[in-house]
Amino acid sequence: MSGFNLLAATRVIESAMPFVLYRLMAYLGIAVGFLFSALSGAGLLIAFASLSAKPAAFAGFGAAVGCAGFAFALHTLKNFFFFDVEAGQLALLAALADGVKLPEGKAQIAFAKTAATSRFNATEFFEIKRMLGNALTEMPEHYLPCLSKPASPVLKRMSIRLAGLIAGSASQAMLALHFQREQDNPWRSAQSALLMQAAGFPQLLRYRLYALIFEYGGFAVFYALMLYPVDAAAASLPVDVGLWRTAFALLFAWALKAAFLTPIATSALVTVYLQCYAERQADSPDLSQALATHSCAYKKIVDRAG
Repeated sequence: MSGFNLLAATRVIESAMPFVLYRLMAYLGIAVGFLFSALSGAGLLIAFASLSAKPAAFAGFGAAVGCAGFAFALHTLKNFFFFDVEAGQLALLAALADGVKLPEGKAQIAFAKTAATSRFNATEFFEIKRMLGNALTEMPEHYLPCLSKPASPVLKRMSIRLAGLIAGSASQAMLALHFQREQDNPWRSAQSALLMQAAGFPQLLRYRLYALIFEYGGFAVFYALMLYPVDAAAASLPVDVGLWRTAFALLFAWALKAAFLTPIATSALVTVYLQCYAERQADSPDLSQALATHSCAYKKIVDRAG
């Protein structure tokens, strides 16, 4: 298995730049949606409280209600908002790994959407992603030998939980395997991906940790850069936004991370996963049985795989 290479992943993403810009527009749209929801909520509460001594005191609560309403709508409609940008990106990465020359411009976006819908439906995509995340979260306790060393039970539990969070965050990249498999059952692809992960868990977990450090290191830089325009915009408002300046800076930094850094990190992981999958031996029945014993989520995936 070759090593994790962010530089090579960046070159891969350059080939998919039209789709990256599509992701940028999508995530910036979500960030702007939160911004306007917060401003609308604050404005409405100020208007309703206009007869009080300090109507602006209700602005923060109104902004929170507006953001909560938008977040609920976004969660409810996540299949519509996120399927194309997430599954489409994986489809492009799998195509590039196969040596496919991608179309240019808008044709690339259409190509990604078509490839994604040909392999998944939106509901199934997010259900498998959630189940993969649950199964990965359960792995560290059984497949990470170093976690048996801490003498303190509290430290051991904290280490297992942290490793589980890191492992679980790799679920999306693992879905790329289905784009390279000939069979049509994505649950069976998910099962094979988990067996691959269990067989090389310590090394693959380390690669995921590198990816997270890259993503959130860049996120911190984006946050620092976004504080300046957010402060300039906040200064023009009639009320003191307080901690909301931090929230808005974090929100737009997240949009930039999701548009640019996440695809690079995912590309690096997908390259490793695809090579690991190509080099693997046949799926081990013994490993599958052991994993089913340790993981309820894996057992459910096996049942759905048929």
